[in-house]
Amino acid sequence: MQIIADMQFHLLVLVVGYMFSAFMGIPLRFYFGLPLRRKIHARVHRMGKKLNQRSIATRVWRGLVVVILLLIPCFITDWVLGSAGFFAGIIIAMSADIQPSLWHGWAAVGAAKGQNEARLTLAVSKLALEPQSAPDHHGKLRLIILTLTHHFSMTLVGGAFWFGLLGLKGLLGYYVLATAAHYFRESEEEWKAFGWAATRLFTLVDIVPSLIAALFLIVASIFVPKAKPFAALKAFLSVSSEHHVHIVAAALSISLGGPRIINGTTLQTPWIGTGTAQIEADSMARFMVLFSIALFGFLTLLLFLTTL
Repeated sequence: MQIIADMQFHLLVLVVGYMFSAFMGIPLRFYFGLPLRRKIHARVHRMGKKLNQRSIATRVWRGLVVVILLLIPCFITDWVLGSAGFFAGIIIAMSADIQPSLWHGWAAVGAAKGQNEARLTLAVSKLALEPQSAPDHHGKLRLIILTLTHHFSMTLVGGAFWFGLLGLKGLLGYYVLATAAHYFRESEEEWKAFGWAATRLFTLVDIVPSLIAALFLIVASIFVPKAKPFAALKAFLSVSSEHHVHIVAAALSISLGGPRIINGTTLQTPWIGTGTAQIEADSMARFMVLFSIALFGFLTLLLFLTTL
């Protein structure tokens, strides 16, 4: 019973933080959330670049040690804060970007309808954690959809799951692993050995959150005009990773991924989905309906669980 009570308390902390995020989200993101995330991402990336060296065997062990070193501060922070950890949880939840995600997402819809490339570029820069863009109008919309889809699955659902289960150390540990897995991609030859530990461990801790996010996205697609929930369910059953992205692509009959510009360099990312890659305003609008329904549905579930 005590475990359930602790979980309810943790979820209540998140709900309070999310309420602040819904009303004060843009200032919080600009002054706190985004700078903090970008700093963590930059440090993790630099550490990987520095230590991803020598022989393959050495890189495997170095990658494992790095993951352990990244997780230790999460447990220390939780131990140091102790009973004050719920304040830190509220602060982190306040930077969950609920309001900015909705604001800039719907602003992108308006920019796409009006063919306003300046506003669309601004929306991309406001939503992406890394300074990046895409070479064309369609690519920018694909990037926004990808960013918001990952945000829902990982920042919101994944963070809430592990904070509810383990408290602050679970939340911080999950975010750190997500960041490490993002940069140390085992699928890329450069990081194949070094990124093995981070990728595999994140895949393990993300199993349940990924399933929860997938369920909400599939159910939400039922209420989206011209969406294909059965295609989304089929896509979910046919892939072993990144279920949320495949679900969105299948539900909206679009393809995601493709070229993007990072630090002035154009990189080709894998395509996901078999629909059109020429994303227009109507597809962006349908995505925002899907995203909004899934988001408010998940927040409603959290609120319900705190009242049981």
